[in-house]
Amino acid sequence: MNGYPKRLFDRRGVEALFARNWTLASAAERTTVRYGNEKTLWEIVAKKRTRSEKTSAPGPARSFSRSPQHLSESGSQELTVESEGRVGAC
Repeated sequence: MNGYPKRLFDRRGVEALFARNWTLASAAERTTVRYGNEKTLWEIVAKKRTRSEKTSAPGPARSFSRSPQHLSESGSQELTVESEGRVGAC
């Protein structure tokens, strides 16, 4: 926007997004060139908490779906949150 990249998430926003139901193993801001344009994205490795591990603190008003084909052998799932606000399983 106006010569500056649009930014929807900062580190605090990413941590808040995953605070309630996920344990973050890592969160790193990366830059990629995809489809001819440079984009900044968040590369996130997170593990879904079990019901007994979840906190009672309110989390963000977003939900995430996951498909079994996106899970690793350990059952963890890697998610990428791009600067446009999309969340996708890797």
